[in-house]
Amino acid sequence: MINLSGSATATTTAASNGGRGRKLSTGWSLAIARFAQYRSRSSRPTDNTKLTETYFDKLPVELLAQIFAQVHVTDLISLQCTSRSFYNIIDVNSALIVRQYIRVHSLTTLSKLFPAVVLPSCNKPRYDVRYIVGLTRREQTCRELSGYLTERILERCLNTPIQRLKPKTRTVMETCLTEELTERMIYVLYFLTEYGRRREQTLERLATHRSLVSSLPTNNGPHPTLNRAEIFRAFQITIISSLSDNILIQTHHIMHLLVKHIRLSVCPAPPHQKNDPWISMLLHKSGLGRITEFFAADMPYASHSTRKAFARAMQKDFDELEEVTGPVSPGGANDVERDVPPPIREIWFDAAQEVLRNRELEPHVGEGLAVGMFGGIVVDDLSCTGCVGNMVRPGQT
Repeated sequence: MINLSGSATATTTAASNGGRGRKLSTGWSLAIARFAQYRSRSSRPTDNTKLTETYFDKLPVELLAQIFAQVHVTDLISLQCTSRSFYNIIDVNSALIVRQYIRVHSLTTLSKLFPAVVLPSCNKPRYDVRYIVGLTRREQTCRELSGYLTERILERCLNTPIQRLKPKTRTVMETCLTEELTERMIYVLYFLTEYGRRREQTLERLATHRSLVSSLPTNNGPHPTLNRAEIFRAFQITIISSLSDNILIQTHHIMHLLVKHIRLSVCPAPPHQKNDPWISMLLHKSGLGRITEFFAADMPYASHSTRKAFARAMQKDFDELEEVTGPVSPGGANDVERDVPPPIREIWFDAAQEVLRNRELEPHVGEGLAVGMFGGIVVDDLSCTGCVGNMVRPGQT
């Protein structure tokens, strides 16, 4: 045993000396004893904050937001599940992380068209990971659909199957066209989303109006009824009027492109309009996500499970529509509030043409998607009935 008083008789055992059996001097004995005391004090449990504190916790909030904004949203969710420390960092600084994420991943347009829900308690937008998930899914839907349309455009307009092109040429052309179409498809998604929301509100309004009218006496003749087509046209004009002139023309062209390729896929042989009621069902009830699933299932390389999943989803949409509308009888008394898909021209096209005429944008110069780095090929597949003149490349006036 070591004598801590500093006497000359203090020795250590052979084990303390590395097994050589020599006696240590008093100075070395005191040093070893004090080191052992220091180790015993440092190994005692301390405050939990000090035990878990790392240099990562000391980084500035702005730097943490930039780091978390670089990862994908799925990785961000995984980080929250890793530890309580990561969860607290992301949860407390969610607003700053979301803003950085939107800027880094080019989701600014989507964030303006689909703003975050405002919290009534603090009257501020609710920026959290779920909001990023919603924006990412919408962007992925638009990009996937644009990729399918790109393949069909190149096959049809270049008059050459895309598989026969050189791999490098095909890849660059696909990337160029997909990026351009994705920017336009975002506004189609915005319109169809708003259309579906206001459609439900209109149907509730029509049902309430009918119930009120039916309870009133009819001594002075029949009561006035609401025109469903006029109401649908009015709220579509309101949605379309929020778009700028250039965005309106581009979205009008992409809607023509979308419907045209759906018709060609459903009915390759003329008349292509034979299944327009089904296409109207896609636009009216199913939405852009189901249209993307349709193109995925219609691809030659689509798997059997993909096609089967789309068929089940469409059957579910038809069942829900029949459950709401019931058997439709022409001229029925309650047809006005039924959720019956209107003709295709009454979804976007009639309302858009009216807005174009009111803004004196019809006729307008046609446009085309260009791939100038490969022989100046112009994909002449973006046009409408109001297009005249020569094609211009995107970005030109």
